[in-house]
Amino acid sequence: IDFLGFIAVKSFSIFLWRIPLRPSLWMGRCMGDIVYHANLKRRMIAYANLKAAFPEKSSRDLKRINRAHFENLGMNVIELLKLPFMAKDYLRRHVKLENADAVKLSLEQGKGVIVLTAHFGNWEIASLVASLNGYTMSVFAREQKYERLNNLLNQFRQSTGCKVITKGFSIKDIIRTLNSNGIVAMLSDQDAGANGVFVNFFNRPASTAKGIIAFGSKTGAKILPSFIWRVGVDKHIARAGDPFRLVSTGDKEKDVKVNLQRIADILEDYIRKFPEQWLWAHKRWKSTPQRSVLILADGKAGHLNQAIGVAEMVEDALGSRLKARAIEEKPIVKIQVIDVKFKNKFMKIILNLSSVFASRRCQGCLRCLKFCLTKKSFEAVKNKYADIIISCGASTVPANIFLKYENNAKNVVIMKPGLARSKKIDLIILPRHDVLRPTKNILIIEGAPNRIRVTNAGGRATNNGIGLLIGGDAK
Repeated sequence: IDFLGFIAVKSFSIFLWRIPLRPSLWMGRCMGDIVYHANLKRRMIAYANLKAAFPEKSSRDLKRINRAHFENLGMNVIELLKLPFMAKDYLRRHVKLENADAVKLSLEQGKGVIVLTAHFGNWEIASLVASLNGYTMSVFAREQKYERLNNLLNQFRQSTGCKVITKGFSIKDIIRTLNSNGIVAMLSDQDAGANGVFVNFFNRPASTAKGIIAFGSKTGAKILPSFIWRVGVDKHIARAGDPFRLVSTGDKEKDVKVNLQRIADILEDYIRKFPEQWLWAHKRWKSTPQRSVLILADGKAGHLNQAIGVAEMVEDALGSRLKARAIEEKPIVKIQVIDVKFKNKFMKIILNLSSVFASRRCQGCLRCLKFCLTKKSFEAVKNKYADIIISCGASTVPANIFLKYENNAKNVVIMKPGLARSKKIDLIILPRHDVLRPTKNILIIEGAPNRIRVTNAGGRATNNGIGLLIGGDAK
């Protein structure tokens, strides 16, 4: 695969050498469209991220941005493959550099420059813009799975005059580069896992690497938030930001968090202006300690309390998962309850039957829900983002399934889903007497889920105790 991929990419790059830019970029957009339609997994991740970030936008707008984002990535690939053949005067016609004096003035301080950027616009040609102005930029490149392809891509990058720093780089090398008044480019928008600092990014905590702040503080290098974005099809604007002044109060931990939050705010501002130019298809919030839980209610108090009981268990489960990944942040579970109401009984039957055919391709549609639910009920669910969807009762199952695909979420159903829909449910919670044939997604319980918590004398939850439930005819 590595050898064939190397031959294919190399041959395609040589082929592109003979093709003018505009037709080449048209091919890139077509490539992006193909990936958009073929790679359902990445498309769903991108759409769900967009929905969480822009709850005010309609499904149509989110799909438009998502598709444009894939098309932009396709054009980025084409431009990367054409880099070895791009003449400097050619690039001067297509790339406009703004605020170039910021780099010059920062280098005059003699302590190096950290170019703070992100997977935004065509970040691959940003180093070429630097080389056009007489600067050599060191950039980080993630190691690809296949060695020949990895080396070929790095050759393309280095053809612009930049220096590629790959896996296994030494922190001393970065410090040495900055101390020698060099330029190092760093991306600030990747999930940093347990080693990161959580800052607010599009209203969700996102784990962010603190290396930029650490290197800036240690070396005194100027940090320039700099971004490049596409204008139209074949034009770009690259803007070098003004020096980023680090907050320093003496509280190191607090200062790092404050500075990283300011950086996240700068990036978010750019993304809001040009949403189709950021890399939405990667799992930026993979390590977030926050989960949004949507409960679909059918108007029955007993069903609602069972669903809330399960939702409240999510916090304990999430806490255990964060602990296993060595993430010290406290779990945050946001629970929302929405009533599912149908226009009439016939519409309930229609939605039930249509949910049998629901699939991942239903994401961004919602026509079935709009047709069957009351206007108030549909308006309540259409723009709600959720990581987990929980429902109890047969009437809420179809809406649960459609919203699972809409949000690329996990879903939980309490009671039998019926109509051969069990494979569309991630977790089915059933009392033992209802289970005929156990499957991997069925959790067997002895009684109904509830909100009773047995605690010890110190108020902590315990399994060693007795809970007393006093019931009657009242709600």
